[in-house]
Amino acid sequence: MRTSAISAIKYSSYLEARANEIKQTRSGEKTKLKLLASTARLLATKAQQEVSVVDIARGAGMAKGTFYIYFETKEDMLLELLESYIAFEWQTFPILEAIEENYRATYTFVEWYEGAFASNSGLLRCLVQLNDIDERFQTLWLNRNNKIVDRLLSDNKRRLGVTSDVDSELLRKVIHALGAAMDQTLFTRYGVHRLVESHKTPNPMESIELHAVLNYRAMYLKNPPKGAMIFTKPLLEMQASS
Repeated sequence: MRTSAISAIKYSSYLEARANEIKQTRSGEKTKLKLLASTARLLATKAQQEVSVVDIARGAGMAKGTFYIYFETKEDMLLELLESYIAFEWQTFPILEAIEENYRATYTFVEWYEGAFASNSGLLRCLVQLNDIDERFQTLWLNRNNKIVDRLLSDNKRRLGVTSDVDSELLRKVIHALGAAMDQTLFTRYGVHRLVESHKTPNPMESIELHAVLNYRAMYLKNPPKGAMIFTKPLLEMQASS
């Protein structure tokens, strides 16, 4: 199993790259992309309520008035930014169907999910926080999560041979519960409900493996193949001796 550091594309870097590809200096699309990239960068270190239109424009190298040419309010801009991020995130979803071994597929999904959160925690923190107070963001968050669950449900139904509606609904509930447990860990790690200046982050690869093992055991009712576990290997040894 891989033990290298988590790596995923920062959406702010992706937006900046797209802006730089546009050669025309007076391009409206280029200006808009720069404003979105500036916001994404700011959200990496600030809560959304602390990010002002002035900050966003300054970060893009523009005057405040330029912002209002493209967006009516900061909230409208945040909604467009987060909608575009979710579409980008979905494009990076791993092709689980191409992975034959069940634990490898489980690990690959968890690694992707936690890697995306680590690289874009500011955007996801913003989305979760606004989900609590604005119905538009709540719909975006729920649709994003349901789409991921649907994809996992389809893959795991195939792997487990599930065909009945009753078993499918139970499997969906299991996937929801496992996802909620992962989210709570990530919310704590990246200060979703309380943004802190410094946060001691445990080895992210340990977290990935732990969640992959827990998800696999819950789904398949057995331990991963021998040799697949590195950080959590003592868990099996402890169980074997009890």
